Amino acid sequence: LKELDYFKAGLQLRKNADVLSALAEQGIKPDYQLYNTAFIKWAVNQKLGVTPGVQCRDGPFGKKQLYEIYLCVDKDAKSFIDCPVLPNLSCPAEVLFHPFHTWMLNTTSAANIVMPTETVLA
Repeated sequence: LKELDYFKAGLQLRKNADVLSALAEQGIKPDYQLYNTAFIKWAVNQKLGVTPGVQCRDGPFGKKQLYEIYLCVDKDAKSFIDCPVLPNLSCPAEVLFHPFHTWMLNTTSAANIVMPTETVLA
């Protein structure tokens, strides 16, 4: 893809993925509750038709928290596929889904990063 098409495809994929919606539809919300890792994968699979990779990190209360959800994209840059290879991911059977608040951002940075919209790229 050309550079502009690459970024447009990335924005469209981000919109299509809507992982938070996929989780919310199955009652998985960022509410400090413990959720079954297999159920998180299943919830994403129900929405997108592919099984994601799930990465966890140390979280509050001595628990592991949901950190990243990996999705792979076909060469056409339009469709999600089951990942042929994933990095070495680590998650226990149950993970904490920690809410995100803007106050958690590093306020020492002078950067003001804003996701571009399709109208900006048009």
